Amino acid sequence: MRAWIIIHDYISDNDPTDDVGTIGPRDAPDKMIAQLKKGKGYSFRMYDDDKNLYYRGRAIWDDDSNEDGPYGPLGDFGAPNAGCTFIRYNNHPEFDCE
Repeated sequence: MRAWIIIHDYISDNDPTDDVGTIGPRDAPDKMIAQLKKGKGYSFRMYDDDKNLYYRGRAIWDDDSNEDGPYGPLGDFGAPNAGCTFIRYNNHPEFDCE
């Protein structure tokens, strides 16, 4: 299981329709969502293929051996929503995904 939250939207700055507060995936466990809202989880940044920063957020998952956790924000949201192509985790390069 996994959950993530967008905490900064760099492509829609100052736009009232930005993606700040977007949580996913749709079946994210309530317990994990509550942890994210308290500031827990791994901090990440999502970029496009030109290395433009699009989103910043936090993610949490329950199995570090499963790449679905770290890839989740990119696959669930960043790529389909804005064309992001990679995700970088602060101080955890082992979780970075393309």
